Amino acid sequence: MHRIQELWFHYTLNLLRKNVTVYREYSDRLFFLTDELNANSTVFIITFHRYRASSLRVAKEAKKRGAQVLAITDSVLSPIASHADTLVSLGLGQQSTIDVSVP
Repeated sequence: MHRIQELWFHYTLNLLRKNVTVYREYSDRLFFLTDELNANSTVFIITFHRYRASSLRVAKEAKKRGAQVLAITDSVLSPIASHADTLVSLGLGQQSTIDVSVP
């Protein structure tokens, strides 16, 4: 997700519900995320082909702590699917630029 989209998404969610926090993969705050999760938490994960291992780790930990996991991904076969309470599969049917460039 591009930074401007991330900021817009954060702003919009924060209008609807307080205590919305964005965690970036390479942020120090991601390290503390799991300490803050509980049964009153909802984790929203967006992940597509070339799935990030960190997204799976966060989803697994969120489930262990009783949080709800909502995920948007490209396929119901995505690795995140088994960890999501609610899954939105966009079924993009596109290959990544990496897949297309490999002979």
